[in-house]
Amino acid sequence: MPIFSFCKTDRPNSKQGGGTAIIIRKGNEIIEYTILKINTNDNSNTNIFIISLYATNSNKIIFLKELDIIFNKLKLNQTNNRFIIAGDFNARRMEWGDHADNERGRYLRRWEYTTANHYNAKIYPTHIPSRTDSNTYLDICITDLQITDLINNKLSTCEYDSDHLALTFTVKLPNRMEYIDRQQTLHRFNFKATKWGKFQHKLQSNYNTIIPDDKNLTIKEIDEFIEDINKSILTTIEETVPKFKPHNNLHKYINTRIKKLQKNKSRLITELHKLQTNNPSNHRKEIIRLKELIKLTKAELRKEFGTSSATYYANLLKEINHRDASTFFPKINRYLRRKNPISIGDQILNQNDPILIGIPAEKINRTENNTVIISDPTSKLEVIGMFLQSINSPRYLNNGTRIKEIVDKEATKIKNKLNDNHNNNTTFTKFTTENRSTLSKHEDEKEYFFCNSHSLNLILQRLPNKTSSGGLQQRTVNSPTLFSIYLSTLLSSFDLNKGDLKAIAFADDLVVYLPGKSPLKIQDGLQKLLNVIDEFMQTWNLRINYTKCETIVFRRSTHFLTKGSRSGLNTFTLKGTNPGTDTVVNIPHKSIVKYLGVYLDDKLRLNKHINIQLNKASAALKSQPKLILLQTLD
Repeated sequence: MPIFSFCKTDRPNSKQGGGTAIIIRKGNEIIEYTILKINTNDNSNTNIFIISLYATNSNKIIFLKELDIIFNKLKLNQTNNRFIIAGDFNARRMEWGDHADNERGRYLRRWEYTTANHYNAKIYPTHIPSRTDSNTYLDICITDLQITDLINNKLSTCEYDSDHLALTFTVKLPNRMEYIDRQQTLHRFNFKATKWGKFQHKLQSNYNTIIPDDKNLTIKEIDEFIEDINKSILTTIEETVPKFKPHNNLHKYINTRIKKLQKNKSRLITELHKLQTNNPSNHRKEIIRLKELIKLTKAELRKEFGTSSATYYANLLKEINHRDASTFFPKINRYLRRKNPISIGDQILNQNDPILIGIPAEKINRTENNTVIISDPTSKLEVIGMFLQSINSPRYLNNGTRIKEIVDKEATKIKNKLNDNHNNNTTFTKFTTENRSTLSKHEDEKEYFFCNSHSLNLILQRLPNKTSSGGLQQRTVNSPTLFSIYLSTLLSSFDLNKGDLKAIAFADDLVVYLPGKSPLKIQDGLQKLLNVIDEFMQTWNLRINYTKCETIVFRRSTHFLTKGSRSGLNTFTLKGTNPGTDTVVNIPHKSIVKYLGVYLDDKLRLNKHINIQLNKASAALKSQPKLILLQTLD
């Protein structure tokens, strides 16, 4: 590899395992060996430490102390120091994909919960076992930088002449703007306490620009005036809107005993200073005694603060009502989870991605591997918005419908007319000294493209096409009305709810059931009823969604049934026909169905419902151990 440098540390006397090594592209100045220290090319004075780490199995909990020593010695908590620590940690954790946790993995989990946030660090495991012979995930990476080529938020690997796979990943170096953002400490504004009268007077004094009202402004002039107004508003907000004071987190732990200890400590320190300034040699024994008392007082303060903080959080947790689902997890998050600043990473896209069409060329950074990187904050939001729009908009844009064709045609006419007016410098109204923009009079002979809300409502009411192809939106005010029109009539049709045939409906869900001793007769009766209901729906231009239909036979255990009652149980099925295509659809037969949130089994024992809910709760609890800080949760 001619364009790379190979830095390694061998362990020739070791019986188990080797040393550490880093392969790095040439051109980066190496300041320290083994632990590589790189300076970025911009003016942010950012240092990047690249550390290849190997942890033996023997150091156990001392490993955490050694890891903390690395972070403290290199001062990795400072904003201008970034880091990449990767290698064989000999740690196993089930959430990484391993089949068991080892002691090192539990220590590392504790470190991640308690210390990692202090360094903005995140742990990345491999997407496949890094040690192939034991099928374990021992190699990981700890970094505060953005990794751009993750696979399901995990690291890639490659074959290597070792019993471990090599870790391969690409890290995006921080730019100057990210460094400045990390340096800034933003304060919060208290807009509710703002005196808006004072704000108005201050804004009037800050903004003195006079916008001419006797002429038509160009687009460039309008943008300049808007930018000037925006700057004046931001300046006025900084000057007049109150700011929240930084909260002292220690005040909530102070109790009466802590106040007394602090008062005694202050008194002892005052006496000590007096003795040290007035002939300290004559008061040596007294000075020693005061120092011992101050030391004991500080120890008592630390102990009392620990007890007080534990009591404080215990009382908070006791106030949480675990029966109230709407406040249970929000309160746990507020009390026990540290709030990290929200940041949006750089967006990496293929250079042929259609999302890039609306992004200015100067905001696009092209790379060598046919990808582009979007670093501008505004462009990031545009990329994310266009991606989400590509997913959600087809459901709401009525693509392929007649109404959309009409609207698109008229909108294109308006757009072309506006472009022609812009190119020809024509306007709806010409502002002059006689017709100023503040009190303008429109020229009636001009064509206007837009109308008020009242006119728009009248136009929509007269539209002939009001059909919906996507179904009725849930929880709308139209649901009760449409239910009364369609399904309420169905419940009293076709001899339903008069004899053995029963039917119940909730919103757009319909349940039909028929009692009987023979599954074959029940199947024939329900099939005939399904056919007439389908014809009824087609009369109203409605469709049955067979993908959401299910059948179930409620019965006793098989050994309690006669031979005639068993016939047809295994082959029970209903068939529907899709209108238009005339394809026959088999409605699936189930032994467990869900209705209104309750799982009903074919024996009506309801034990399946309890087991399913318990499994869901257990899985949700295991997937989010951080929410409740259960470090022993397996």
